[in-house]
Amino acid sequence: MQELEVYLCRHGETDWARFGKHTGRTDVPLTEHGKLESKQLAQRLRKVQWRQVVTSPLQRAAETCELAGLGKDAMRDPDAMEWDYGQYEGLTLTEICKKNASWDLFKDGAPGGESVQQISARADRLLQKLCAGPGNVALFSHGHFLHVLAARWVAGRTGLVLLPLGRLPQHPRLRARQTRHQTLERESLMKLLQWMKAQFLHVFPVFVFFVLMFGIINATETFLFRRAGMHTFSFLYIVVVAGVIAKVILVLDNLPIVNLFSNQPLIFTTLWKTLVYWVINLCVRLGIRFTPFLFSGEKFASKLQAFYQHMDWTLFAAVQAWYLMLFFLFVVSRELILAIGPAKVRKLFFGR
Repeated sequence: MQELEVYLCRHGETDWARFGKHTGRTDVPLTEHGKLESKQLAQRLRKVQWRQVVTSPLQRAAETCELAGLGKDAMRDPDAMEWDYGQYEGLTLTEICKKNASWDLFKDGAPGGESVQQISARADRLLQKLCAGPGNVALFSHGHFLHVLAARWVAGRTGLVLLPLGRLPQHPRLRARQTRHQTLERESLMKLLQWMKAQFLHVFPVFVFFVLMFGIINATETFLFRRAGMHTFSFLYIVVVAGVIAKVILVLDNLPIVNLFSNQPLIFTTLWKTLVYWVINLCVRLGIRFTPFLFSGEKFASKLQAFYQHMDWTLFAAVQAWYLMLFFLFVVSRELILAIGPAKVRKLFFGR
């Protein structure tokens, strides 16, 4: 007879989680990195035969479930929601300890939110539903609630499989993490370093792409614009701009207006994102070219007229066409990589 195994899946990264904020009932979305984590989780779960899939109704958990490939059969259960942190919602552990240095969530509960007894009762209710029969059960939920659920399970059961995002355990063992206030500064520093590393790895591929592309375009501008008497930019300027553009694009990618067509065929998303990035680039380029005229002592209308007469609009439009091709190539490549999966694309290109 098949035993019961419950796979505990914490949701992917959110902006609040990235900065260590206690995120209880605030319904924050996944970041792009969190979406990528969720898609990678699908590779670990797709070969398992599921008796039941349960998810918290909060969007960060429900979207993780969807991107992991189990959203179709998932049941949303309010009992799987995160701990209600009450007055401490949105605060970091450092900020909380400034108010109450001896506070321990698993002993004291959350003032204005759920007590330890209340969340334990909620975990017990959910366990009764999950343990209705043998087989594999996937639960998509939240960090602190999963700690409580696992503790309630271990109190009287065996067979727990812990599956945090990013690693697959070799055997069913619960690894408890204890937070000690005396090591708070060291933990905060480690979180900061981990965040900086994650940000660097997230931005670096996009940064390299734009450095190469901007370098090619700048070479074109240098050849054409100098002949027209217009100034060009140094390589250092290109590196700085490429870094800023890379980060701005990754931030914009989380905005609803940029993802208007996320449920449509990929061509709609590709064309829309290309247009958005190209218009932003056009405004920035016009602003950069207009800046030298901005500080002249003339009236604004005279500045605009001088700017209009100085610009070689044919050359400017030609270079802007380069940018249109650049952003289209970037968006197509990035969307296909996200759709196919970075690991599979890497294997297709490099054989490993």
